[in-house]
Amino acid sequence: MIVEIKSRWDESVLFAAEIPDNTPQELQTRLALEQAVKSGANLNGANLSRADLYCANLSDANLSRADLYGANLSGANLSGANLSDANLSRADLYCANLSDANLSGANLNGANLSGANLSDANLSRANLSRADLNGASYGDGVPMTTPPLQLNGLRWPVLILDTHMKIGCELHSLADWFSFDDTRIAKMDGKSARQFWDAWKEPLRATCIAGGREIDKGASQ
Repeated sequence: MIVEIKSRWDESVLFAAEIPDNTPQELQTRLALEQAVKSGANLNGANLSRADLYCANLSDANLSRADLYGANLSGANLSGANLSDANLSRADLYCANLSDANLSGANLNGANLSGANLSDANLSRANLSRADLNGASYGDGVPMTTPPLQLNGLRWPVLILDTHMKIGCELHSLADWFSFDDTRIAKMDGKSARQFWDAWKEPLRATCIAGGREIDKGASQ
């Protein structure tokens, strides 16, 4: 049996997979997609709307700009996947592994991210409005139960989570950030870090407070 994965833009075939004839219908797209990912196929713009991809292994998949509207990705492994500008609106990502995934510009409006692992995911410009983040995490012990606040266009991108803030590659609790002395900040990137923090410390504090974050929570023990 041949299962084709087509483009959302012009119906051209991006990948044709040969799977056993007796494969249940609910598994056909999943097996075809896993085969495509394993082969390193470019699935940019793939039409996977409402596809049943339960527990699929899509690690490192190139699904940039793919249409995954309403797809069942519950328990799927999307670690390291490129999902930039993908449409994941109303997708079920319950307990999905999205660690190190590129979700830049992705539409996650109304998606179920309950219990999902978003450790080190790139969420720049991602739309998380109305997403269910109950039990989601941004790494071990870092809760992400509400859409993060994002500031782009600075020297380093800023991501403000429930109790933590990530500036560039530095992730610390809010309490730690606002208690660091000049020496600790300088260890991050020398003079540049000091200059950035001197200029942005108070505006970032105000942003955290305005966004309902409690700065005294989540300090290192």
